[in-house]
Amino acid sequence: MKRNYLWALVAVLFLAACGKVQEKSEREEMDLRGDVESLSEISYSVVEENGEITVLGSGRSDFSKSGSDEFVRFNTNGDVIERFVVIDGEVMLWNFYKYDNNLLQSAEVYFAEISDSIPEYVTNFTYNENGKPFTMTTLQRDSVVFMFKEFGYDAKGEVYDEVVFDANGERLGRTFFTYNKKGEVTESRICGPSGELLERRVQAYNSKGELKRLEVYDQDNVLLETTEFNYDKNGNITKDAYESNDGFKSVVKYSYNHHGFVDKIIYQSSIFEKPLEVTYEYQYDNANNWIESIERQDGEMIYVTKREISYF
Repeated sequence: MKRNYLWALVAVLFLAACGKVQEKSEREEMDLRGDVESLSEISYSVVEENGEITVLGSGRSDFSKSGSDEFVRFNTNGDVIERFVVIDGEVMLWNFYKYDNNLLQSAEVYFAEISDSIPEYVTNFTYNENGKPFTMTTLQRDSVVFMFKEFGYDAKGEVYDEVVFDANGERLGRTFFTYNKKGEVTESRICGPSGELLERRVQAYNSKGELKRLEVYDQDNVLLETTEFNYDKNGNITKDAYESNDGFKSVVKYSYNHHGFVDKIIYQSSIFEKPLEVTYEYQYDNANNWIESIERQDGEMIYVTKREISYF
């Protein structure tokens, strides 16, 4: 699959900056029910033989060779205020998130290790008079600017462009956005330091405002890849179909249980000899949050994930 690193950076930052105008809290986006205060989660690689389950190790080896766990803490508004990752029993990544009196994110503080007394990076956010993101400044450990980002708006208050600068004030890139009458982004043009077009993304939506098709073009307007999405009546993705111009194709189908959690995923692609089926079984607490899941691949148990959830 052909991906553009600059787009990935810009897309993440754009979504993060615009996240505070969304209807759902971060806690709800994580599909947590009730007034969750904290969540800790650990996955075990396992094998099942003759009804006996043997733990091979903690952490998903396909994501982290050494295994990892995660802890997330929320404020009463459902915003993440702390997140850290534990690797082999040691906290390795530690983030704090701060908010102003208007409930807008004002800062993100990143520590590389729990033993650090000085953060590795600090990102500060400012907003315009309409409460929309205006600037984002990332400082390194020595308080030197690592990256600066500025947002521009059109007459309707929509983000028109984003400009990213390096520590010396040199422009790294610029992204332009086009909207339809409903305020949905229909096109993104990612440009380089000199304004040269690097990539263009075209997005189409269904009547509910859900993304139904994404097309990615290169600087010569050659179609690189397309992805189409289907949804159920609850807005859950039931199918995404991907195709790239190098001949790779994939289809992923999702089904959900009556609690609204994924209980089956079927992967099909041009590089698989046969479809891969992954199923999930859950146990729940009194708030209907799952606290244990068993993951099977083609019927074989591969992971057990356990959660500890506390509430306000």
